[in-house]
Amino acid sequence: MRVTRGYYMDINIIKNLYIKQDTPISTGYNELDIMLDGGIKPYNSYLIYGEAGVGKTLLLSKIIKEAIKGRNKIFIATYKDDILRNIDDKIKDKLSNLIFYIRPKNLEKLIKSMEDILKTPETRRLIAIDDLNHLIGNKDGSESKDLLKFIWSSKKLVNRWGASLIIVTGISQIVGNMSFYIPKGLSRYKHVFNYILIVTKVDDKTVRISDIIRSKSAIIEIFRT
Repeated sequence: MRVTRGYYMDINIIKNLYIKQDTPISTGYNELDIMLDGGIKPYNSYLIYGEAGVGKTLLLSKIIKEAIKGRNKIFIATYKDDILRNIDDKIKDKLSNLIFYIRPKNLEKLIKSMEDILKTPETRRLIAIDDLNHLIGNKDGSESKDLLKFIWSSKKLVNRWGASLIIVTGISQIVGNMSFYIPKGLSRYKHVFNYILIVTKVDDKTVRISDIIRSKSAIIEIFRT
């Protein structure tokens, strides 16, 4: 036994709490887990983007399935039903208390909903935002004050509550001759994310992660696969 802040706690209980908090959520793909240093980690933000129809939502659905297996609380914000369709009905019914699904009207309401769900007493939380483009509203990809507030508010919530944040969005342009896509409205905020996954389609049946950008402080490293 060990005394912690005046309470007797078994060392194994402390160890289990620590492990559950820090164990990454698998993406469902071993190679991708390795590339992400173990998987989807707490206190980290991830951006998944690429052209329409390349499999971004499918990848997010796979991650959510793995998160559900570990009984993590899942918060999903999207305008599409693809994610829920990709999750087995039996799993959704059995663990419905772990899945929260909304269709936010704007970024401000989305932040409020995120904050409410993160205040609940859970050891792990995964926030999944699909189709952020719909909420941005700027068709030309220009940044807005609302988007800036959303990005930094999201980062603040993730750091405060130890959550994992995944945002899925589309692309707006290609820079020069580099295979580096600029997400709509997010070109100035790449450094906010710990990892950026660029999804491309090889053919009708094959989807791959063509680039993973890992942002640490002001340094960006590009890993090609």
